[in-house]
Amino acid sequence: MQLINTIQRQIKPVIQSLLMDKGLKESVTYKKYVSESFDNTVGHNVIVTVDTLLDGIVVLHTKESLKMLVAKNPMESEIQVGDSVYIFEFGDCPSGMSLKDQILDSESALRGLKDITPVYGMVILVTIEGSK
Repeated sequence: MQLINTIQRQIKPVIQSLLMDKGLKESVTYKKYVSESFDNTVGHNVIVTVDTLLDGIVVLHTKESLKMLVAKNPMESEIQVGDSVYIFEFGDCPSGMSLKDQILDSESALRGLKDITPVYGMVILVTIEGSK
């Protein structure tokens, strides 16, 4: 655990400086799923979410990144070239993140989540469907 603490102390300032870079940072609304129920008034299910504004860095999956991902975990076949990965600071993210959650990106597109990967209490990688 001491090694992880040492790595965290060195990496966290780098992550914070990247998130302050206006060229890299993207603000999104993270829509944490709470519940879903049928609404007779509108005639369909209505999803209830709790919205959190998050700053993250977004990168696209490429053929090369997918090769590394599949080599690490062959079952990750749902992730495709063009899917985006958001890198969020761990402490900024809501607890209990789930694949039912959604991201409203800076272009006002509502994107479904494909994968959530916490990385040693430093960042959370969130893969969303579709490209930017």
